[in-house]
Amino acid sequence: MRTHRTVLAAGAAGAIAVVITLGSIGSAAIAAAPTWTTPADISHEVHKGVPQVAIDPTGLATSVWVNRKNSDVLVQSSTYQNAGPWSTPVDVSLPGHDASDVQVAVSDTGLATAIWKRGNGVDTVIQSSTSQSGGPWSLPVEISSAGGNAQEPRVFASASGLATAVWLFDDGADLLVQSSYSLGGAAWAQARTVSLAGGNADTPEITVSATGLATAIWSRWDGLNWIIQASTSQSGGAWALPADLSLPGEDASGQQVASSPTGLVLAVWQRFDGANLRIQASSARGAGGFTPPEDISLPGADAGDAQIAIDASDLVTAVWERGNDAIRNVQASRRQNGGPWATPIDLTQVDGLAFFPEVVVDLAGNVTATWLRGDVESVIVQASSLAKGGAWS
Repeated sequence: MRTHRTVLAAGAAGAIAVVITLGSIGSAAIAAAPTWTTPADISHEVHKGVPQVAIDPTGLATSVWVNRKNSDVLVQSSTYQNAGPWSTPVDVSLPGHDASDVQVAVSDTGLATAIWKRGNGVDTVIQSSTSQSGGPWSLPVEISSAGGNAQEPRVFASASGLATAVWLFDDGADLLVQSSYSLGGAAWAQARTVSLAGGNADTPEITVSATGLATAIWSRWDGLNWIIQASTSQSGGAWALPADLSLPGEDASGQQVASSPTGLVLAVWQRFDGANLRIQASSARGAGGFTPPEDISLPGADAGDAQIAIDASDLVTAVWERGNDAIRNVQASRRQNGGPWATPIDLTQVDGLAFFPEVVVDLAGNVTATWLRGDVESVIVQASSLAKGGAWS
């Protein structure tokens, strides 16, 4: 199944393979007039995949990526503390089999958890390692089930240090969503299946609230269309029976999920309305049921690749790309405490191609969005910020 991000990238930028990805932002604040530091090289040539970064409340940034070293492809990492230099990269995964698809998350206690895909000589498995406050990485451990191939790992760390991972597992009959958790760096729990058998699942995503409520969402083939489903687990407990979030009848994909400190959970995705791809959203409070889906992008042009961020007051900011192969804009909308979504506004000029938006918010409610702008000949990174109660820069 191709995600909308893949489709738009192919149409907009040919062979461009650049993505700006931000990990857990912690409480890093956005200054009123930020000054960007001079770019610094922290690795040799990245072999494949997208570097990831996560930031703890002290400002310690942990970056991970995949790099070729001699005859191996390894997960490597470097850290950055406030205005200091990036540390010398260290190997996180072990040699012998190639690693890929690395992800990282950090808790408010400063515990960084990295997970990745790697062969073990028999199957493709998900492995994990942890690092406390920039210290040495632990010996990698396998967290996925034996007897099948695992892929597409995702991980989220709650403020208390509950790391919850999800991935796809091929049991020989179906592609299933599986999950495991680790509290404070302790041993990972036995992997459990989250989605139902009888239909392939795709692209799982995960969020964990401050109360320890994990929410996983994914797309699943129902025999006619791809639909968005979700399940919840409280503090490592049993996963609830999956619930359909999107409506049947047309394909839905590109799902994202986020939670607020108060327990608000918001999911977004794109779904075909018969004429165009539209961004839809659904929300839940705690372990309660999700609301019926609602359109948040406007009709008349395709929209996709939605990203979301929620601040401590449950103010949601959503960004996405909308347009066609000739002109594509990044748009944004906001919603406060379950109220109506604001009319979308353009963050980019209506005269080119903008794609791959990302959005983050700090504890004070300041928002920063980034995206790529250009074409196959030239691509630049652009950003816009929104102070609490202000307007987009």
